[in-house]
Amino acid sequence: MRTTNHLHLIAASEDLSHDIQRFKSYTAKQIIAHLEQCHSAKLLELLAFFKRAHKQDTTYQVWEAGSHPQIIESEVVMRQKPDYIHQNPVKRDYVDQPEHWRYSSARNYAGQAGLIEVIRAWCVTREAGASKTAFPSWSLGTSALLVFYAGRRSRLGLN
Repeated sequence: MRTTNHLHLIAASEDLSHDIQRFKSYTAKQIIAHLEQCHSAKLLELLAFFKRAHKQDTTYQVWEAGSHPQIIESEVVMRQKPDYIHQNPVKRDYVDQPEHWRYSSARNYAGQAGLIEVIRAWCVTREAGASKTAFPSWSLGTSALLVFYAGRRSRLGLN
């Protein structure tokens, strides 16, 4: 069985750093609860092994600290990012087609039902000669639209 070890995400928020931290906290709690419910001792042992020594308030480490943001400054880049993200499991030989990857928004983009709601409508607006990428239903304020990579590649040695 191949193990996935990272996440690609296109997101926008008034306080993106804070919201990414909340996302990681919530998902870590849910993952740990699921592993405990399923009595997945081996995986829990691995997550306990990777816990940072200075973190006294937790038993397990699901996510690496930090993230690796990349700003999306143009429509060209905004069109490239979903394609790159969708091709990632294909390039890693997990699936033959992007839509076959259960956890990919490629299903949504192909008109199929995905696991979560994906906002596919975005636009480029012009403000005083500058372009700004925006999602119609989200208020970006001064926040930038970023692509995040968060993962365990370097620590688990999974490539």
